[in-house]
Amino acid sequence: MAETPARDRGRHIARDTTGWRRVVASPAPERILETDTIHELLNSAILVLCAGGGGIPVTADRDTGALTGAEAAVDKALTAALLAEDLKADVLLILTDVPCVYDGYGTCAQHPLLDATPRELRHGGFPAGSMGPRTEAAARCVEHTDALDAAPESVHGGSGTLIRPDITVG
Repeated sequence: MAETPARDRGRHIARDTTGWRRVVASPAPERILETDTIHELLNSAILVLCAGGGGIPVTADRDTGALTGAEAAVDKALTAALLAEDLKADVLLILTDVPCVYDGYGTCAQHPLLDATPRELRHGGFPAGSMGPRTEAAARCVEHTDALDAAPESVHGGSGTLIRPDITVG
């Protein structure tokens, strides 16, 4: 029933646990336009709330540079990782409704991952619509920042998953 009106309007919809919802692209962010301003505010000891929901997706006109909104939902976890990288953050916390990353989530073989590398996360088969972008964001942050240098002093929780750099031998 919901499919016909959506199709007539050129929209895509999908069934979820509560009914139907509109589906749009969820690209990884390429850059955050306000990073310099955010950095200046942080250096002025101002609490900054930014990139909520991943930010507002825009495209730039090739000739004029004018920005136009795009029908998309920028991935919020990957936006957080990019912002952490741009700001050279000490720590990136990605809060979820589960205490840590689980390998085999929802299966009888489910077990917590309390320590993992970016490579291990990327081979973990985490779903694109849930934990996948979060594990990818954590992997990117560890690869592109020194985020773990301050982690032991900054975060002393009993839950969570520590994402550490891959160690290359040789």
